[in-house]
Amino acid sequence: MENYHKIKEALSNQILGNEEKEEDLLKRFNISFLEFNGIIYELKQEGYNIQKYVEEDEELKTTWYKNWGHSKLGDPMNYKIIDNDDEIRIMLISDTRLGSIYQQLSIINQCYELAHEMGVKYVFHNGDISEGEYRGEYAEWNDKLLFCRGLDEQTKYIANNYPYVKGMNTYFITGDHDRTHYTKKRPLDIGKMIADKREDMIYLGPKSKEITFVNENSLNDIKLFMTHPKGAVPYTVSYRPQQYIYSMRGEDDIDILSMGHLLNCDSFDERGIFEFQVPSLCATTPEMKEAKLANDMGAWILIIKKNRFGKIASIRPRIMPFYNSLEEDYKRSKVLKLGGIK
Repeated sequence: MENYHKIKEALSNQILGNEEKEEDLLKRFNISFLEFNGIIYELKQEGYNIQKYVEEDEELKTTWYKNWGHSKLGDPMNYKIIDNDDEIRIMLISDTRLGSIYQQLSIINQCYELAHEMGVKYVFHNGDISEGEYRGEYAEWNDKLLFCRGLDEQTKYIANNYPYVKGMNTYFITGDHDRTHYTKKRPLDIGKMIADKREDMIYLGPKSKEITFVNENSLNDIKLFMTHPKGAVPYTVSYRPQQYIYSMRGEDDIDILSMGHLLNCDSFDERGIFEFQVPSLCATTPEMKEAKLANDMGAWILIIKKNRFGKIASIRPRIMPFYNSLEEDYKRSKVLKLGGIK
């Protein structure tokens, strides 16, 4: 029975955000077709949004599966927040890299304190909440650069030390550093594990998510698309988000693009989309130096005014820049708890 539960958990995580062939999954987990279907049925009963689709041609029939996460996430491509106020206040953060000796938890706390003072209700974290594990030629860095190492330790540390402010939820996706915890031996998702321990931290899945602010009194809404792209940082700061916007189809129809990973602080308005590159909240690491990356530190606070139709009338952005990191902050930073614990 214990082995069955391990297979069930590993299987659900193997197809989390990934398209996997049925035949490959049967071989990988060494289970029969009936056992496999029984596990899929149980996961669906528990609320997981697992989709199955079949590709057929004249010679081959291939069955694919994908796990979009728990049903509490709502639509697999969209998470809805009901907010009937005339004004929405949000904070955008990214790349906190907790677990690294270069983390800046004291500065993260300052951002949450200021956001609280400004009446922010929603925080959106654009990925790399953890530092993850270094791989390959950089594996030796794990002993030097991580004070908190491994999936279990980093999950526990983040759940216990990430800022808590009563009435303010943190909605987050995972990035490339977070995904280094996911291995064939332990195919577990750190985002889900953190969210299981904190009611105020809501995991929206890997890589990207569309969030819709819905006004019950209007047919219109406001859409925020949050993403943590892969790849190198280009020479021109605005290049990646501009290319992203130009590649969007008309039906994508988003209002705000929030992009992490690039470690830059930038914003512009293009094709009716308000774009924000979200800086990091981590000091410059040896990895960044080796890649010759500029590392802007800070966070955005957006005050979004609605018009009478429920769409954006105006956005007043405020950048919170931090020009100096705190040396060895991981040794002395305190846990921020405003309003008690739920």
